[in-house]
Amino acid sequence: MFTAKNINKLQSFFKEKNQKIMIVPHVGPDGDAMGSALGFYHFLKILGHQPFILSPDEYPYYLDWMPEIEKVYIANQLDTNTLQKFFLGTQLIACLDFNAISRAEGISQQILESGIPILMIDHHETPEPFAEMIFHDNNASSTCEMVYRFIETFELLDFIDLDCAKCLYTGIVTDTGCFKYALSERVHEIAGKLLQKNIEPMKIHNLLFNNTSEERLRFLGHMLKDRLVVYKDLKFAYFKQTLSDEQKYQLKEGDSEGIVNYALSIRGIDLACYLTEKEDLTKFSFRSLGEVPAIYFAKHFGGGGHHNAAGAKTLNLSIDDAENQLVELVKNNQHLIHLT
Repeated sequence: MFTAKNINKLQSFFKEKNQKIMIVPHVGPDGDAMGSALGFYHFLKILGHQPFILSPDEYPYYLDWMPEIEKVYIANQLDTNTLQKFFLGTQLIACLDFNAISRAEGISQQILESGIPILMIDHHETPEPFAEMIFHDNNASSTCEMVYRFIETFELLDFIDLDCAKCLYTGIVTDTGCFKYALSERVHEIAGKLLQKNIEPMKIHNLLFNNTSEERLRFLGHMLKDRLVVYKDLKFAYFKQTLSDEQKYQLKEGDSEGIVNYALSIRGIDLACYLTEKEDLTKFSFRSLGEVPAIYFAKHFGGGGHHNAAGAKTLNLSIDDAENQLVELVKNNQHLIHLT
């Protein structure tokens, strides 16, 4: 949470108009990253500032309906000179939905070296101290919840318009698995306040979850049939996505989103993982039930996240070596999976 000094500093900052504010979501932005970034963007616009969003890379196609998402700049599609111009005159950098500067990937060094004050709004565990101002609660359901609470802290809830509300609701819905993981009264209260803005929740749910492509559906069938491995005795299951899968099904950003949950939905499975092969690294996406600590397994591969949802990227690790190490790690930590 904020200190009184930070609150006073930002109150003075927000009272000025036309401040140029850069908003940065994490690499591989999901619904909460883009929802919080766009929600904050719309709020700042209504407040009279000049915000813009600089995403490290492309957002998934299923979010392309979000209000003004077409105005998001994609850093890895810009040359160095163009990218540098975004930092000129910027008075604040808001890092949303990540707490380690490495999650900004290609622009992380420029952010640190810019000398521009940094605000972090996030809900992941153990934030790194790279930001001067930190608004953080790892018990929050999502960063979109944190953005709402941030606006509330400054008594500016009247500046949440329809577009802002749609974006914040999107992040809450996606990060809570349609409220399956939302255990606090607070998040439901906030969702209720956003509903009062006439955001048409059924339309948002359809755009998020009933908006897939034929190629993605066929890819899902392939993963379920040929790439699912189940260890019933270990209460563990995982998917293994290879480069050949990506090429064959012409995968786009977001096509593998949520597939790991199919493994976790198997009766008796309490830990699941989705392995993704890239050119020079392997990605891990972990999900777990109850007391089983997905984050423990992610940290083993240099990652982090939440207790029940975590991830990692490991450079120079082949998909086959990653698979072998993963299975060995699970076998050596069976006691952590038999907690439920």
